[in-house]
Amino acid sequence: MAKRIAIASRKGGVGKTTATIEIATNLKMIGNRVLVIDFDPQGDTTRSVDGDISHSNIYQAISVEVPTEECVQKTDFFDLISSSPLLNRVSKEFTERDDIFLLDEVIKIIEDNYDYVLIDNNPDLGDLFVMSMVAADYIIIPTLADDNSMQSVKETEEVLSKLTNGRLKESHAEVLGYILSRKKRASLHALAFDELQTMAEEKNNKPFVSWVTDGVRMDETKTFRKPISVLQKGSTQAREFYAIAQEIIKRTTKEAI
Repeated sequence: MAKRIAIASRKGGVGKTTATIEIATNLKMIGNRVLVIDFDPQGDTTRSVDGDISHSNIYQAISVEVPTEECVQKTDFFDLISSSPLLNRVSKEFTERDDIFLLDEVIKIIEDNYDYVLIDNNPDLGDLFVMSMVAADYIIIPTLADDNSMQSVKETEEVLSKLTNGRLKESHAEVLGYILSRKKRASLHALAFDELQTMAEEKNNKPFVSWVTDGVRMDETKTFRKPISVLQKGSTQAREFYAIAQEIIKRTTKEAI
């Protein structure tokens, strides 16, 4: 049965799509069977790996318009279920309480084919986020070091807590880790890193805290539609994401690879 990991944050521009693609690529290179679900209506993950936007997509899967198996497409890096702008309709079309389980039900159909399923989320804490949290076993939260980004980490966790600790306990997901994008302002980065470590220490499962160095090379991945871990093997960022993938494996399996 696949381990399900949602990459999520309320704030945009903190590296959710990059983290999803790079982690998935490294998990696959290490030898795992990996599926990525692009659950962001903007579809950045799909485009960034040269996915087929005309292919059957996740909206059609949760709407039961197309069998889930037919929505899976192969990329050069991992299997993918692409996004659709129609995901913007979810809050209006799926209004029954049980609809929060739709993504979970889609994943159940195919999860035996994979070791890991990664879910890339839109920068919002609405219905799509709730579906993702209900479907996930773990959540990884990327962030920048500024105050707004760090506040969004706390807001993301507050919504997750309501789902996991509420009367109905719709979600069992736990925070697996934080990924801080390291900018040139070293002092600000150090403060944010320390704050994330404090937050991690307060949790029973002690999530990992990692950083990834931001730079021009990361922007090149969108131009060439290849992960940095493929485009620039051996680069600082590629090594950092490889280390994160290893940490994920260690924490989600009995033995590390």
